[in-house]
Amino acid sequence: MSAPLLAVEALTRAFGALSALNRVSFEVAPRERRAIIGPNGAGKTTLFNCLTGFYKPTVGRLSLTGADGSEHLLDKFGKGVHQMARQLRRELFGTRLIFRYW
Repeated sequence: MSAPLLAVEALTRAFGALSALNRVSFEVAPRERRAIIGPNGAGKTTLFNCLTGFYKPTVGRLSLTGADGSEHLLDKFGKGVHQMARQLRRELFGTRLIFRYW
């Protein structure tokens, strides 16, 4: 089994005394799709906002694995997934835009 493309480990996001996310963990492998479902107020948007860098998690770890197997921590760069993906693309492929559809 290959390394996960995206790994979320014990992600917690609190707003004062209110915990919107409490130790959320999951992995997404290359070419895999995941869905986040739940009732209103369950923390789906908060999770998405943490992944994209709009919110900084209170506790936890978010990481992306590059094509060469190198791991990049999202919080280390202070960027969300979209910015990390752009940076990884530049590092791996230069400034060319490569689109892949599957």
